[in-house]
Amino acid sequence: NGLIYGTTLQGGNNGYGTIFEYDPETGTFVTKASFDYSKGAYPYANLIQTDNDDIIGTCTSGGAYGYGTLWKFDASTGTITKLKDFDQYTTGSYPYHGVMQASNGKLYGLTFQGGPGNYGTLYEFDPITNSFTLLHSFNYGSTGAYGIGKPVEVDGKLYGVTYQGGSTGNGTIFEYDPGTST
Repeated sequence: NGLIYGTTLQGGNNGYGTIFEYDPETGTFVTKASFDYSKGAYPYANLIQTDNDDIIGTCTSGGAYGYGTLWKFDASTGTITKLKDFDQYTTGSYPYHGVMQASNGKLYGLTFQGGPGNYGTLYEFDPITNSFTLLHSFNYGSTGAYGIGKPVEVDGKLYGVTYQGGSTGNGTIFEYDPGTST
């Protein structure tokens, strides 16, 4: 629609952050929605617009378990819809860096902590079926710990980095193939 959407980390009606709309032609800035803790708190990462025009983001905190959420925003209604609650032990926690959309149409992201090993996770979300899949739980030693940034796609494979772990303890670069689940 020619407008720019973004988030603020804090502020809004509840103090947990907002989604704003900016019109570069008129210079008009409008707060479109305020986060409440149940849908997420503190949206730290950039937003993405998916192939089907959904605006998707993550919050680093809040939700049912307090460990962050994945959500989408409807610009026409100003509505935030929670897609997934992150939890510490099964899905991962603190999705600081948002998601990316791969050529298969699915969204991929990292959590900084949580998951079965509590070292963060790599996850997939299908925006068509609204299904979440935990792809990998980092284990510190061989695959690293504490995923940072967003994965990138090269030739159908995902690549990313971890903050610590691996053979030297200084982090890893990992590769994940969604086609073979390895």
